[in-house]
This record gives sequence, C-alpha cells and structure tokens, in this order.
Amino acid sequence: VYIAVADAESLQFEKIIKSGMSQTAGGALHSRNAMAIDENNDIYFTAHLSSGTGGSRKPSGLMRIKSGTTDFDDTYFWNLTEATNNHRADAFYYIGNGKAFITVGYPELLNPYNIMSPLLDPVYKWWFIDLKAKSAIELDLPVTKGFNTSWAIVYNNNYLLPIANNQETAIYEYSLTLGKQIRKINT
Repeated sequence: VYIAVADAESLQFEKIIKSGMSQTAGGALHSRNAMAIDENNDIYFTAHLSSGTGGSRKPSGLMRIKSGTTDFDDTYFWNLTEATNNHRADAFYYIGNGKAFITVGYPELLNPYNIMSPLLDPVYKWWFIDLKAKSAIELDLPVTKGFNTSWAIVYNNNYLLPIANNQETAIYEYSLTLGKQIRKINT
C-alpha cells in the first residue's frame, strides 16, 4: 500500500507513506468510495488485492491514519479477509459512530473465462462492520454486480443499498436496528 501525502492548502506534495500489510489502497474501478474521515478526524480506508483472485497473498484490510499525523497508525490494521471468511473487502461507506458498510467479493462466483466478471457478474454482497469492535456481519441481501456497489445512503433512519443481479434491479431499504430488509424498490 502506497499513499501520497499532500498539503491541501499549499497544494504541495509532502511524501509517500507505505505499508506492507495489504496490497492496493482504495476501491476498484466499480467502487467509488474507499476512504472516510471519522468524527475524530482519523482517516480510514480499505486496502485489497487489485484483482481479488491472484497476485499477492496479502489480505484486504482496513487501515488508519490518526488525526494530525501523516503516517499509518501501526496500532490499527483490521484483516478484512479474515473477518469476511476469506473474501475480498472492497468498497467502504462510512455511516458514522465507527460503523460502515463494505462490499465483499466472492471469488467462487467469478466467471474464470471473463476478465470483466468482477464488474458485470453478481459476485458481491453487502456487509456491515464496526471499526472499533472489529466485527463484521454479512447482510441478508442478494448478491449484486460490481457496478452496483457504488453507493449507500441514509433514508428514514435506515439505509438504501443497490442490488442488481440476473433476476432483479432494485434498491433495498435495510434496517440495522431490526437487522433485516424493510422493503424493496424495484427499479
């Protein structure tokens, strides 16, 4: 993982920091969000294998840069591959209070004969994570295509999560309080 540090005020490059804990920082082409700033101004971001199926044996993970510093926090690395039962964590949507949604890729669902399978096939599931407790829960929602993991938003104190697979295209309203889907909006 390599991160460029720049001063936003002066627009000056400062340095590159690196960590050997994971392989690639940020989200893939189909995942728009990969980092967030929490209430303490700490920066969290996902790091993962660039393809999800080959190359490095390093796990996907959640990393942190503490507020006021420009280096990785050596006291915080969460192995998301381990937390998601040997799957690849990808997109990261912080929702506050140390909680976030992530998308998790299932390599066993990939089409080995199609290089675009991670984007075009339903191979991702939505998970809910607690950054402080380091707990991860797979949500009881259908698999979705990679292009449909690009956002998650708050609605009526619940969350809207997009799903598109070979059977449906919909937005699911999910209640964390109840731990279940509230309704589905077919699109």
